Amino acid sequence: MTCLGLGSKSNPKVGHVRVDLSDMASSETWTRITGIYEIVLDWSSEDSSSEVYITVANHPAILTFNPFQRIRLVNVSVTPEQVFFVGRINKVDPKFKGAMSMAGTQGYALTIYARDYMQAPADNFVQADIMHSTYAFKPANDATYVPIYAVGASEDTPAGQEPVPRFTIVNDLITRTGIIPDVTPTVTLPLAALGPAVSRNYMDDPQKTVLAAVRALAQEEPWDSNDIPSGTGYVFRVAPPGLMGNGAVFQYFQRGQLEWDVTQDFGWQPDPGDPSKYPIMTFRATHEGQSIYSRSRVMGKGVSSYTAPSVSIPSMESTWNPSEGLFKVTREATTNDEVLTQLVELQQRARTALTVGVPGTADSFRGAKIGTITVMGIPINANFVSPIPGDTIKLNPVPPGLENPTDNDKYVISHWKFTWPEGTSTYTLNRRAKARSVSLNQMLMQRGLAILSSMKDIYDSGWLVFDVTGQGTDIVPVNRRFKHNKGVIPRHIFVYAADNADVVASLSTDPNDIESAILVMPSMYDPLQNMFIGYQITAATPQYVQISFYPFLGFSQGAVDGGHREAGSAWLRQDVSTQIRVFVQP
Repeated sequence: MTCLGLGSKSNPKVGHVRVDLSDMASSETWTRITGIYEIVLDWSSEDSSSEVYITVANHPAILTFNPFQRIRLVNVSVTPEQVFFVGRINKVDPKFKGAMSMAGTQGYALTIYARDYMQAPADNFVQADIMHSTYAFKPANDATYVPIYAVGASEDTPAGQEPVPRFTIVNDLITRTGIIPDVTPTVTLPLAALGPAVSRNYMDDPQKTVLAAVRALAQEEPWDSNDIPSGTGYVFRVAPPGLMGNGAVFQYFQRGQLEWDVTQDFGWQPDPGDPSKYPIMTFRATHEGQSIYSRSRVMGKGVSSYTAPSVSIPSMESTWNPSEGLFKVTREATTNDEVLTQLVELQQRARTALTVGVPGTADSFRGAKIGTITVMGIPINANFVSPIPGDTIKLNPVPPGLENPTDNDKYVISHWKFTWPEGTSTYTLNRRAKARSVSLNQMLMQRGLAILSSMKDIYDSGWLVFDVTGQGTDIVPVNRRFKHNKGVIPRHIFVYAADNADVVASLSTDPNDIESAILVMPSMYDPLQNMFIGYQITAATPQYVQISFYPFLGFSQGAVDGGHREAGSAWLRQDVSTQIRVFVQP
């Protein structure tokens, strides 16, 4: 559904843009490029960076355009002027071929392709700032930075660093490796304090790019400082307009946790006299029937293939009532998850993609909430900063179909596209990290269970609770022996853990909707807490497997995001309201 807001108030910030070219001197001078015909800026959250295509014709300086020359886009609609892109030219491509591609000292028409400074960490590998001239993968003796963070590393020659917080390593990798020589790079940490010290030795991993190293460090940072580590964490991006400085300013923060402006909303046909509403010109709320089914069928794989009876949703095939999720249609979905054996599991799988509930509520929109909005110009808040992917914005009034009341109608920007001369910004919106992390945990659990469905003959312990008395039902065996009786020593053993109350509630409604469930990792050492987490297999025989569980089984962000536990108690521990489920594959 795409709608145009007829009668919406106009906005004076329509996006008058200037393009400047740097002379690359130590005292930089910018020269305006004339003859601009088109600008398309594309900023994606997947790459955490932006790229721009600029079409220019008959500009006197066309022959002086060179790869890696600095270029910027300036919004001249506001005072003071706002630089909203700074990057380097990657390619200069004539629009025409042959004699018409160049005309004297002027280019007839060219397309300039430029990227921001995120390309620098993507193009370079982690290494010392000065490498040895004779031996490969060895720092020079006069290197001032060596990417080793270990106890005693400061005593080596050349010296490394002692263990430091992750953000310090990120800052070093960007600023001290010399990967951005034309300007001085900086890294900011807008929403969090320095975390615990960690050890790293990148000289032992010479094939890792700077960007890969930075992203790995970011993902290890905890969402909540009270729970370390969480396993899901921060992102790394170029700073947004208004904060990007010389273009090589990077941000290290939690995606979806940074609200662009708490005083300004994006509104659909708002009150023209309300300055706190940025008017939405058009919007799109996707709502299609491709994933709506009335029946569910379980299919096997390979030699164990079989077909279970279909399970249908009552009244779906005979009733037309869209507001209740009934579309009078017969469609059958198939799944390869043979672990779905209970009637309620099959029914819930069929219901997964349905629109249910009352319109305007959290259940009224099918699937993940995704939409786009288009506004005039480049939005700017009181701090002169524009929103980019990773920021959270609020919709008010909300366009029809994009209601998200469970999250106060807030969305995370995943993509921004600005076009000129149209002067419009289009934002792709996704639900915030809270809802996304829960659905991700569910998806990971289903993916793990799908592995088990490659063979029908598996052992499933069901959900079991830890009971110190050993007298209850559905409890973890006191001797920790899980009797599979398959007659062979098992090849694969999988262990899941989840919050006890979450499991109990889900088994009576949807066994696949266990928000806190995680796949427990075997014998994982956590240097921050100086202990092992997970489990250890102590015996595996043709009759049973014996598993020893560590006190801490794993961290469940879904337990917090789903509201089952407080932020400070997201660790699943065998002695605190936790259930496990063991799968054995022969």
